[in-house]
Amino acid sequence: MKYFLIVFFIFISVRGQNYYPLSSANEKSSYTLTEKSRTSAGVYAKDGTLLRTLWSNVEKDAGTYKRPDWDGKIESNDGSLKEASAGNYTIKIVSNNIQNKWIEKGIGNSSIYTDDRHFRALSRPFGIAIANNQLYISVGYNEANTSSFKVNLDNIGGWKAIGKEGTTDRQVWSDGTNVYWASSDLYSIVRDSNDNIIRDKDGSSIPNLSFVKVTKCSDDRAYVAEYSVSHDGDFGDRFDNLFDLVENNETSPYITGISGQVDGDLLFIARWHLNEIKVLNKKTGALINTIDNIPSPRHITVDGNILWVVNGANKISKYTFNSSGILQSHDLDINDCEHPYSLAVENENIVIADGGANQNLRKYNKNTGMFVSAYGKKGGYKNAPRVENNKFYFSDNIGFQDDYMQTHVSSFFNGSSIAYEDDGSYWVVDAGNSRIQHFDKMNNYIENIEYIPTSRNTYLDRNNPTRIFSLYKEYEVNYENMTSSLINNWAANIPSGQDDMGARFRTIFTVEGHRYSTIHYPGFKLELVELTENGLRPTGIITPNNQWSFYKDGIYNIDFFTKLGNPVQWKKQAFLGLNVNNNPTYGNLEVIAQTPAITSYDPIHWSDNTSAFRPNEKLDNGNIVSFDAHRAIEDRGKGYHLGILNPKTNEWVARTAYTTSTNYSGDYPQDGRFDSGNSVLNAGSFALALNNIIIWGYHGEFWKSGQTNKWQIVNEDGLYLNDFGITMPTGTPNPTPQAAGNSFSGNAFRYNEDTIYFFHCDESVYGQIHWWKISNLTSVKKYEFIVKK
Repeated sequence: MKYFLIVFFIFISVRGQNYYPLSSANEKSSYTLTEKSRTSAGVYAKDGTLLRTLWSNVEKDAGTYKRPDWDGKIESNDGSLKEASAGNYTIKIVSNNIQNKWIEKGIGNSSIYTDDRHFRALSRPFGIAIANNQLYISVGYNEANTSSFKVNLDNIGGWKAIGKEGTTDRQVWSDGTNVYWASSDLYSIVRDSNDNIIRDKDGSSIPNLSFVKVTKCSDDRAYVAEYSVSHDGDFGDRFDNLFDLVENNETSPYITGISGQVDGDLLFIARWHLNEIKVLNKKTGALINTIDNIPSPRHITVDGNILWVVNGANKISKYTFNSSGILQSHDLDINDCEHPYSLAVENENIVIADGGANQNLRKYNKNTGMFVSAYGKKGGYKNAPRVENNKFYFSDNIGFQDDYMQTHVSSFFNGSSIAYEDDGSYWVVDAGNSRIQHFDKMNNYIENIEYIPTSRNTYLDRNNPTRIFSLYKEYEVNYENMTSSLINNWAANIPSGQDDMGARFRTIFTVEGHRYSTIHYPGFKLELVELTENGLRPTGIITPNNQWSFYKDGIYNIDFFTKLGNPVQWKKQAFLGLNVNNNPTYGNLEVIAQTPAITSYDPIHWSDNTSAFRPNEKLDNGNIVSFDAHRAIEDRGKGYHLGILNPKTNEWVARTAYTTSTNYSGDYPQDGRFDSGNSVLNAGSFALALNNIIIWGYHGEFWKSGQTNKWQIVNEDGLYLNDFGITMPTGTPNPTPQAAGNSFSGNAFRYNEDTIYFFHCDESVYGQIHWWKISNLTSVKKYEFIVKK
């Protein structure tokens, strides 16, 4: 018993020896908050280096508070505490009431809703059809979401999802009773009519299965007929309403065209790569006939007993068929289209959405095949990037001529579809602008449906912050009335092989009156291009790899992680001027900053992941921001994830955003820590510097089996100010206001002393560029106390 008492008193004695009461080197002993505020505090060395964060994001009521206590300890490299050396230190407290507002009307989206009626999809609109005052829309690959929608033509501000999730619907046709969706799926379980498994999953990612999915116009429910087949989708839903399920392991069985008789019983299904058009009974699903003597049938439309077909040679042919779907005659051919993408019948005309050098709608007399008229500026966006309602973007150099290849991204910018209303007005898919345009019968523009599909790049023109870029598209923002409009589309002149989802414009900058950005170059490199009134002009300036970023004052690079114990260097080639060809010229490569020898705990860019790559994020005081976006893994990311580096001394001024453990399970940290737990896979987004603050993001893919869209604001001293955004664990309604998927990139600018506007991309949730108003920045107050140890 005495032994335990002795140990107890020794323990108390040791604690007493390690506690250092503060002695003030000045007269300050308190600070006053004039209003309820968020507060954070830290201990600093005489040179301004953050040595320890005392607390983060603690809300305090208005009132007077005594000077904080400090136990005389500072943080070690691994985050543990150690005794500070004797001397003078500064305790800094920062308070704020920064306000963060998500702007509901996102950029690039025409919807008036923020709930599940909001326009959003991974891919652009593909097929459209009109029946009973409803516009039916298929959106191609949409991951675990449905790709079938409808819009009430009396209210085009939002849409309604139709059917189950997981199929890839590319074409659609309706007779007013049912809607027929041309669909495909990844390798999945297939059953026959007796519920026997025909084929099980084998994990392949090649969609070699296609079918027609049928829903009712009356209630959008599945239409199951005598010859319907069942299919267990790759994302778990079972479909019992399928016609003509075709599997082919060698040739893509994608349905490239679908149409039928409104008043008759026949449904026609074209498969280009299988060189066939199947004729089904649209009511029962029974196979009536197979047409195999039309080479490479692509797009089709039916008008009574007339079948119009676009073949692989871009020829449009007219055929007559009988009640059994057997071709009776080949009546005429139209041969002067470049690359027809869609067909529709308008009274006495056949209307064709033509790509290639035309990029317009072309009318031909359906009885003689004679050319009648064309609408849309010839050449479309190949001649100039300016967005206009009388210009169409049906094809470019990026997409494959075969726009039904086996990958869902190959037709991202290429294609079209046309649908007519009873009053003669029509809707047309303007694929490259990801919008559906509505015109009256005299070709006067009326309205549109618009959204932004999968985007991993959103950048601001810092020379002109009214201009925001995403997917090569340029939007103009009016900050007075909080509106935006699409003004330029730069994609049409991207050279073949130079498009990459992660490198669709990296930075935008202007020098000597010329505006530049970068695009992908083969071999994981970047090429500098000039943005001119006629389109993109390649400069021939190509980086050694994709770890470089161009800015107004030069080209910047960071050595990504190679080996512990080495420094990480920031490098620059300074801008020297423009040559006679208006191409920027640059000086020699110089090291402008480097870290001390790195450890597993340092906040540096650990890999060649370009999403978080920001080599020129500098505060107004000249210090450089460094960010580790990765969760803790093995010998990386084990400590701090946000750093501030002094390029004059090459020492850390502050290191913060310390990681949680990988086993952490709980709420999203509200104290500025970086969450490596909660089953997250891809954690951080990027960090940017703006004047005297830093914004760093956390997109949290698979966080609690969901994701996040969280953003933290830190001041130039490394103290936490505020946060905004949302977490979306599994079960969160989709979409939810403020939610975004994989928000990899973004920018911000200072609108005035009190306000910042911040923008970021969205891969999957809201179909728009998100923007936030960060205001009341003048509420930030600092309090300092000099203490002696």
